[in-house]
Amino acid sequence: MAFRFSALLLAGLISSGVALAQTPAQQPAPQPPAQPQATQIQTGPIDRPGAFLLMRNALLALDHANKANDYGVFRAIASTAFQVNSAAKLSDIFAGQRRDGLNLAYAAILEPRWTVEPQIEASGMIHMAGYFEVNPVPVNFDLLFTQQNGQWLLFGLTVGFAQPAPQASAPPAPAAPPPAKGAATKPAAPAAPRPGPKPAADVPKQP
Repeated sequence: MAFRFSALLLAGLISSGVALAQTPAQQPAPQPPAQPQATQIQTGPIDRPGAFLLMRNALLALDHANKANDYGVFRAIASTAFQVNSAAKLSDIFAGQRRDGLNLAYAAILEPRWTVEPQIEASGMIHMAGYFEVNPVPVNFDLLFTQQNGQWLLFGLTVGFAQPAPQASAPPAPAAPPPAKGAATKPAAPAAPRPGPKPAADVPKQP
């Protein structure tokens, strides 16, 4: 609001300056308007309901665009910085998600697990990141929002299936410790010989 007031004040003074140029020379020249002070960025966490709303709207808009392969609306509701990507370019960027059948509809009802708590960073942007615990593979997201015309609009995002954690290999079996120095080792007893087959008894013949 302070910026708009300064802009209107500047326009009014410029118009007055043109009118005053036609008055006698003894009229004092108009003073330049005061420059608006730079807005201080208040960094820190934001409320969870507001963060959930931003996250949900962005991911659901992307989900609709992926399913229809039409990114016009998704692009139109983002920031002007994001709109440097044409709808055709966005279609190319998210082609892999359409092919893999990435489903983001559950963003409407599921509470994510946050890996970056929703916060306003020193850049003045809202940053949040997390994942949804869904089967068979969790889905990660990383979102940035910038303020434009009094609204928080999408600046950038990364969304995709979580990569499986690498499986650790089984540790090798520990080697048998060597015998203590000077200890006598008892040799293993030889195996007892197995008895061979008994000879068949002679059967007396009948006379």
